Formats: sequence, C-alpha cells, structure tokens
Amino acid sequence: MSTLSSRTSAALDGRPVWSDAVRMVDFAAQWMSFDGGDEYILPEFGIDPTAYYRRVLTILQTPPSPPLDPVDRQRIVELCQQKLTLAKSRPLW
Repeated sequence: MSTLSSRTSAALDGRPVWSDAVRMVDFAAQWMSFDGGDEYILPEFGIDPTAYYRRVLTILQTPPSPPLDPVDRQRIVELCQQKLTLAKSRPLW
C-alpha cells in the first residue's frame, strides 16, 4: 500500500482536484482490508459511500491517476465494483 499525499494539486478534467483524488485513493488503500471503512467516508469526504466508490473507480480508471502498486489498484477497483453492486441491490426505503 502506498501513500500518495505528496502529489501536487491540479484540476483533472472535472474530476476531483488532484489532492482530493489522492486523499480518496489513499483512504481506499488504507481501508480496503477492513471492508472499505464506509462509516468514515461521510465525515472524511462529505459524500455518501456510493458517491465515494464511484469517484474512486473513476479516478483509478481514467488517466492520469495516482501512482499505485498494480495489485493494490486492482484490489481497490474490485472493492469499488463490489460496493457499487451492493448499493444497486439495496431497497431505497
């Protein structure tokens, strides 16, 4: 697992500012072994877990993306996909 927080801040084609993208990916890397840390996403980023996982997936699948070990990148992508699949299957009430 790598820490990416030392990267510079720059806009990424309408995606979160680079520092926000790096923070989101760092968080995902730190929490992926603990099922994602969903309860900490809203206080940390101000968005619900479904929006967070969508953003992280977009960040990792759209160049340029933060540098990350390929195995960690794949594990985070799989976690995001799993979380988004679960979110689709939940009733809205």
